[in-house]
Amino acid sequence: MKKLLLSLSILLSVGISQAQVALEILQPASIAGGYGIGFTDNGWGFPDMNNPANAVTGFVEVARDATTADSLCCADNVADLTGKIALLYRGACQFGDKARYAQNAGAIGVIIVNNDPNGYIDPGAGNQGATVTIPVIMISAADGAALRSELDNSVQVEAFIGTTFLLYANNLRLTNGFALLPKMGSTLSANAQDASEYEVELEAVYVNVGQNDQFGVTATAEISFGGATIFSDTFGPFDIASEDSVTVTFNTFSQSSYATGDYTLTYSFTMSATDEFTQDDELVYPFRIDNDRLSLAELDANGQTTSSGGIRPAESTQPFTSCIVYQDPNASRRSVKSIGFSASTSTVDGIELTGELMEVVAYEWNDVITGLDAVTVSDITQVGFGEYFYDADDQGVTVYQDLENPFNMVDNQKYLFCVTTYSNDIFVGYENGRIYDYNESKYDFPNMLINVDGAWGLGFINPVYPAIVVETQSPIGIDENNTVEITPFPNPSSDIVNIPLAGMDGFADLKVMDLTGKIVKNQRINAANANNVEVNVSDLTSGIYVFNIIFENGMTSTFNVGVTR
Repeated sequence: MKKLLLSLSILLSVGISQAQVALEILQPASIAGGYGIGFTDNGWGFPDMNNPANAVTGFVEVARDATTADSLCCADNVADLTGKIALLYRGACQFGDKARYAQNAGAIGVIIVNNDPNGYIDPGAGNQGATVTIPVIMISAADGAALRSELDNSVQVEAFIGTTFLLYANNLRLTNGFALLPKMGSTLSANAQDASEYEVELEAVYVNVGQNDQFGVTATAEISFGGATIFSDTFGPFDIASEDSVTVTFNTFSQSSYATGDYTLTYSFTMSATDEFTQDDELVYPFRIDNDRLSLAELDANGQTTSSGGIRPAESTQPFTSCIVYQDPNASRRSVKSIGFSASTSTVDGIELTGELMEVVAYEWNDVITGLDAVTVSDITQVGFGEYFYDADDQGVTVYQDLENPFNMVDNQKYLFCVTTYSNDIFVGYENGRIYDYNESKYDFPNMLINVDGAWGLGFINPVYPAIVVETQSPIGIDENNTVEITPFPNPSSDIVNIPLAGMDGFADLKVMDLTGKIVKNQRINAANANNVEVNVSDLTSGIYVFNIIFENGMTSTFNVGVTR
C-alpha cells in the first residue's frame, strides 16, 4: 500500500513555515527583513518555488473591490493589481478562490493575512488552487498589521517571495521534517520508568543554503524540563560548504527515571559568521510524559492538543477515518478508557458542530509490517467503540469519548486509535507543528493511517498528524485507590516547598530523588493536624526532583518539584 497522495481541504488556525520559501520585505527599512510564513505547493498550480528562477519581487498593494474598499477577494471584482503582490485577508471563501481572483486582477503574488495574531498556516489550494500560477503565502495578523500600517501611510512596501536557497551570503538552516523527534508527543509514564524503557534518539540535518562556505559550526541538542536544562550534547566545530549539508547524530537522551510533566527538545547551532536569516536557526519540540494520556500531537497537562482546526481529503465524500498507530513492549501496564479528538467546521459559512456525530474506535492491528513500502491493513479487529454527539459548538476543543467497554492493552500489540466523521463539513483535528517524516524513515514504521471512503492509506502528502489522544487508566482489576493527589507550592521553588496534607493523619516518610534516581533527602513528616508541611530545598542544586511520600496507612503520593537558583 503506497502513501495516498490526496489533495486536502484544510481548516487550521496555527501552522508552520516551510523554511525553503521565504518572505523578505526589502523596503521600507522600518519593517525590512524576513517574516515567518505558511506555505505549501500541494495542489497549487504555481511553479516550483524552490527554484530561484521562480522568485517574485514587487510592490505590495491591498486588494480592493470595485468601490476601493478592502476586499476578501471572494469575487471577480478586484481592482487592478497588475505587477503587484496582493495583500488580502483570510475569511469567507477558500484560499484558492482568493488567489485566483487576485491573479485575474494582474497580481504576481499573494500574501494572505491570517486572523490569528501570532500564527499562520500553510494555505490549502482548495478547489481552484490548481488554476493559480502565482505564489501564495500566509503571514500572521500581527505581521499583516505592520505591513498595512506602512501602506496606509502611503509608504511603498517592496517584497520578495521565493526560496532562501542562495538568497543570502550566510545562511544555515534547520528544517522541520529533517530531524528526529520523540516518538510520541505524550508518552505514558508507566512505559517510561527508566532508561531501558524510554529514550530519545537525537539527530538533525544542518544545511548551508547561503552563498558562502561556513566554518566553525557547532550543533547542539538540548532537553529541558521545568525550565531547567537536563540534557545537552554538542557536536563540532565542523565546516559546511555552500549547498551542502551535514547530518549530526547526537548522544541519546535517557534517564534512570523520568518525572512526569513537560519537556522541550531544542536543536540549534552557532556559526562564525552572522546568519542573515534567523527564522530557521532552531527547531523546538515540546513533549510530555503523562500518567494517563498518550498522543502523537503536543499535549498539555489538561489533555488539550495544540490543534485548533482540522483537515480532510478534498476528494472524500464520506466517511473519513483518521488513526494513530501505537505499539509498546509494556503496553499491558495500562488499559484504554477513552479516545480524545478535536474537530472544526467552516464557521465563516455558518456551520456548527452542535448535533454532529463522531465515532471513536480502537483496533488491534495484526498485519506484519516489514517497512513503510509494505504496509497492509487487512487483519484488524475492533476492540473498542464509542459515539460522541456534540452538544455545543466546541470548535477545535479536545473532547473525550469513553469506550463502551474499556480494555487492557497487550504487550507489543499494534493498535489503531481512530476517529471517524461521516460529514463533509467536519474537519478532523490535526497538528502541523511537528513533522514525523524523519522518524518514519529512520524507523521504517508508520505513525498514522487514514481511511478515505473505505480505502486505507498511510496518510497525506502534507506533513500533518492526527491530534488524537488516548486516555488510559490502571489495568482493569487493579485498584488505584491507594494513591493521594498532592499539589505542592510554590513549584518551582528556591527554598521552601509547602506540601498540603489536610485530612491526612499520622506520620509519613518522604524521599526526594533526583532524575538519576539518587536519594538526596530523607525526611520523617508528621501529617497529623497539619495543613501544610514545609520542606527546605535550599540545599539542592537547580533541577527537577521526584518527591515520594509513604503514609502509615499505606497510602502513597508521588509528584515533581522544580528547584531554581
